[in-house]
Amino acid sequence: MAPLISEDLPCAPESIDLYRSELELRKRPSLSKDSEKCEKTPVKGIGCDLASIVRDAVETGQATHGVFQCADLLTHNPDSVMLCILPDASDHCDVTVHIQQTLIQAFCWENDIQMIKVDSADKLAAVLGVKAANDAVCGPSSCALIQFPSGDLSPEMERVSQYIDHVMFSDVYPRPVIRLPE
Repeated sequence: MAPLISEDLPCAPESIDLYRSELELRKRPSLSKDSEKCEKTPVKGIGCDLASIVRDAVETGQATHGVFQCADLLTHNPDSVMLCILPDASDHCDVTVHIQQTLIQAFCWENDIQMIKVDSADKLAAVLGVKAANDAVCGPSSCALIQFPSGDLSPEMERVSQYIDHVMFSDVYPRPVIRLPE
């Protein structure tokens, strides 16, 4: 079964406000290069917000990527982790990728860490600013963790968090996969 893409979700009544706020944000003139790119491509909304969060986290040193580095952070300081990002591995035929992601998902569920899947390890690597590796199991884009910011949550973080909460508490299966901008 193909993964459900975020744009394919039916608009539930409780998500109308979130949807309307997304439409308002799309209508506003963009101020940065990243938001201009998001305005011109078909990928909008949550995908662009997520890319912005990851870029900001990389700049501030609050992003960890690679399965071993992520496992180390999850083992020693899981309370500092706000978000876990995993690339979709539904097309991948390697059973170790499935096992690795299942274990990371279980650990995140157990420690109340929000989790989201993205459409491509290559796109995740680009957003992280690392070179994509052929090794999907141990490569730098096999998993990414975003730590809580030292201050308040940004508007992008608020929207992504609301989106994840909405999806997790809905009856949408399989869980949607977010498209990151190119």
